[in-house]
Amino acid sequence: MVKSTVNPELPTSMDSAPADGIFKKDGVYYLRLLFPWETQFVNIALHGALSYADALKTFQLLYSRIKSLPAYIP
Repeated sequence: MVKSTVNPELPTSMDSAPADGIFKKDGVYYLRLLFPWETQFVNIALHGALSYADALKTFQLLYSRIKSLPAYIP
């Protein structure tokens, strides 16, 4: 999981992005998350994120909420 608030060199494609991480493509930040009940990653575009810090805050909030969900939702 991403922890640093320093603006790192981010991957520029989902193929090179880390599992449960952030990548930036064409000026847009994306969150790459694996939901507990899914087998593939979900990429969420953050068109309103102006900085890496904005993207990181959103990522941390969603990550903690998603990872606390049950593995199966009927």
